[in-house]
Amino acid sequence: MKQQDRKKEKKRNFRPGCIFWIALILLAITLFIVKHKKIQNVVESTGFSTIFSKSVEGKDKSKPDVQRIVEITKNESKKQEKPASEPEKKEVVLAENQPINNVKEKIEPVQETEKKPESATPSYKVRDSIIYFIVINEDGTTQLRKTTRSIKFTDSPLTSTIVSLLGGVSSSEINNNYISLIPENTKLNRLWITEGTAYMDFNENFLFNSFGREGYIGQLKQIVYSATEFSTVKRIQILIDGKTLNYLGSEGIYIGKPLARDSF
Repeated sequence: MKQQDRKKEKKRNFRPGCIFWIALILLAITLFIVKHKKIQNVVESTGFSTIFSKSVEGKDKSKPDVQRIVEITKNESKKQEKPASEPEKKEVVLAENQPINNVKEKIEPVQETEKKPESATPSYKVRDSIIYFIVINEDGTTQLRKTTRSIKFTDSPLTSTIVSLLGGVSSSEINNNYISLIPENTKLNRLWITEGTAYMDFNENFLFNSFGREGYIGQLKQIVYSATEFSTVKRIQILIDGKTLNYLGSEGIYIGKPLARDSF
C-alpha cells in the first residue's frame, strides 16, 4: 500500500513540471517566428553574417590549396624516382696554340705501348792473359812457368789480370805443380800506367814472405813478368799503401826503382 501511494505522489509531481517545460518551448518557438525578421535585420546590421561567411569561405578555399600541395609533392617524388640521365660526353678540341692547362674537361691519357725488352748485353769484355807461377824443381830451385787464363774485365785488362794472379792457383794448375809465392791476402789498392811504367800499390801483406830471399824474388818475378806481357808495360814500380820503399823484407831486395825482366 505504501508503494502504491508513493507512485501516485510521483505522478502528481511529474505532470505540472512537464507541462511547464512544454509551454516554455512553445512560447520560445512562437516568439522566434514572430520576431524572425527583426533578428535577421539585427544580425545583418552588426556584420556578424559577413564574418561568418568569410570564415566559411576561407575554409572552403583552403581545401584546394592543400590538394595542390599534395599533388605537387607527388609529382616531384615521381620525377625523383626516374633514373638520372648520363651526362653528355663532350669532345675536347684544342685550338691552335692553346695551352693544355686551360682545358677544363678531363682528357683520357693515351695508353703507352709496351716496351720491348732490350737485348741483354754483357757489361764486360774477355781477354786471354798470360800469367806466371812458380814450379819448385827437385834440387829445390824455383822456376817461372806461364799459363793462360780467360780474364773478364770492364776498363783495365791489366788490373783484372793482376787481381786474378793474386787470387792464387786453380785446381788444374795445382795438378801441374804450380804454386804462387805471393803472400796470401795481398790486395791491389791501385794501378796506373805512365810512360811505360806500371805503378802498382799493394797492401802491407806484400811485405811478408815466409820463403826468405827466394820467396821475395819469386813473388817479384810473378808480378813483373805477368805485367810485361802487355805491350804498354815495360817496367813496374812497387808501392806499399801508397809509399815507395827501398827494400823488400829483411833480405834487402831493392824495390826503390822500377823493375824490369832484366832486373833479376
